[in-house]
Amino acid sequence: MRSLFPRYVSIPISKLFLVAVAAPIIILILSIVNHYSDAGQEYNTILIFMFLIIISYSSFMVYVDVVNNVISINLIHWFFILIFFGVSPFTQYISGTFRYPLSEPHMIFANVMIMGWCLIYTYGYSIGKAQENSIDRSDLRAHVHIDAKPLAFVLSAGLFISILLLLLLGFDAFLTRGTRSAAVAAQIGSGPPSILLTRFIRPIVLFCAVFGFAYVILTENSYRRLLPLLVVMFPVALYINNPMSNARFYAFAILYGIFALVMVRTIRNGLPSFYVLLVGLFGLQIFNWLRHASTFDIGEYRPMGEYLTTGTFDAYENFVHTIDFVNTNSVVYGRQFLGGILFFIPRSLWGDKPIGSGAMIYQWLDTQHEVHNFNVANPFISELFLNFHILGVILGAIVFGFIIGRTDMRYKRAVQNNNQFKDNRVDTYELFYPFLPGLMLLFLRGDFLSSYSFLVLFIFAFISVFSVFYIYQFLR
Repeated sequence: MRSLFPRYVSIPISKLFLVAVAAPIIILILSIVNHYSDAGQEYNTILIFMFLIIISYSSFMVYVDVVNNVISINLIHWFFILIFFGVSPFTQYISGTFRYPLSEPHMIFANVMIMGWCLIYTYGYSIGKAQENSIDRSDLRAHVHIDAKPLAFVLSAGLFISILLLLLLGFDAFLTRGTRSAAVAAQIGSGPPSILLTRFIRPIVLFCAVFGFAYVILTENSYRRLLPLLVVMFPVALYINNPMSNARFYAFAILYGIFALVMVRTIRNGLPSFYVLLVGLFGLQIFNWLRHASTFDIGEYRPMGEYLTTGTFDAYENFVHTIDFVNTNSVVYGRQFLGGILFFIPRSLWGDKPIGSGAMIYQWLDTQHEVHNFNVANPFISELFLNFHILGVILGAIVFGFIIGRTDMRYKRAVQNNNQFKDNRVDTYELFYPFLPGLMLLFLRGDFLSSYSFLVLFIFAFISVFSVFYIYQFLR
C-alpha cells in the first residue's frame, strides 16, 4: 500500500475511489461551465484560479476522508468547503448571479482567507486526532448500561411527550414545515417557547427512540418484553421529528444521523456517506418547497447548476459582504459570539441583545442596495472574521480543526471498541455522534446565533435522556 500525505493519514491509491469521488464533482463543474459559457461576462483570471484551487484541495480532502472513515464531521467540513465556498460561488461568479455587487479585491481576500483556513484547519485536525489517539479509553466512564427498567421509563416518557405535543399542536402540525410553523405560532407563539419545542423537546423524543434502538441492536439483551413500547415508539418519534416539518439543515441532521446509526457497522468506507451528501443537495429543494406549504405542494424543480445560484448557497457572498462591512465599520470584538452563547437570555431582559449576524450585515447592506430578505445565514468563518478579524480566522481554524479531529477519532475508537464491552454497556458517544455531522453542516453555514442554540439544546436533549440511565446505575 502506497501512502500519500503520510503525516496526516494513510491513503491507498484506489482508482475506483478516486473516480467515484471525482466523477460527480467534475460532471457538476463541466455542466455549470457549459450552461453559462455564453454569458458574455469578463472574468478575473486570479479569481478563477483561486476557486479552482479551493475546489481541488477540498475535493482531495473529501477523497482522503472517504477512504479512511465511514462517517465523520471532517467529511461534512470539506464537503461544505467544496460546495459552499468552491463550486457554488464559482457558479455564481461565472453566471453573474450574486444577489448584490461584490468587490473583486474583497473576493480575492475572501479566497485567501478560505485557503488559509483550509491549511490551518488541516493542521489542527491532525493534531486533534493524534492527541485523542494518545488518551487511554479503557475505562467505562463514558459507557452506560442500558437496562430494561430505565429504558421502559424513557420510552414511556417519550410517548407521553409525543401525545402532549399532538394534543397541543394537532396531528397536522408535523406534516410539513408550513403546518408546524402555523400551529406553533397559533398555540405557543414565537420566542423561547417555540425554540424549546423545536430544538429541545422534539429531540428528546428522538433520543428516547435512539436508546431503544441501542437496546435492540447494540446490546445482547432480549427486548421482547419491551417490544410493544418499541414498536410504538419508533414510528411516533420519527413522526414527531418528521424531517419534512423541520428546517432543511436540521432535517438533514436527523436523516443523516439515522443513516449513520443504522449503517455504521455494515459499510467499510465513507463512499455511501459522500453520496448521501450529494443526494442531500438535490433533496434540499424538496424541503424548501414545504417551507410555507400547508400541504405537500410540489414546487418548481431547478437544475442543479441553477439551484446553486439561489440563496441556499449564499455563504460565500455573505462572507464577502462581511469583509466589506468590517472594512467600512470595524470588527465587533466578540459581541455577536456573546449574543449567540447567551441565546437563552430573553430580549426583554437584554434590550440591545445582538440580532443574527446575517441580519445585521444585511441591514447595513440595505443602506446601499434595496434588500428584500433579511433572514440570511452567515458562515462560521465569516463570524470569526466579523468578531476578531484575521486573527479570529487563524485561531478559529486551528481550534475548530483540533476539536473536530478529537471528536472524529473519539467516535472511531468508540465503534472499534464497542464489541469489547459486555454487560450491555454502550458508549454514549456512539449514540450521539451520528447526529453531529448534520448539525455541523448547519453550524458551518450559520449564523452562529441560531446554529449554536440548535447545537447546545440538542446536546442537552441527549443528556436529559441518557442521565436517566446513569441515575439508575448510581442508585442501584
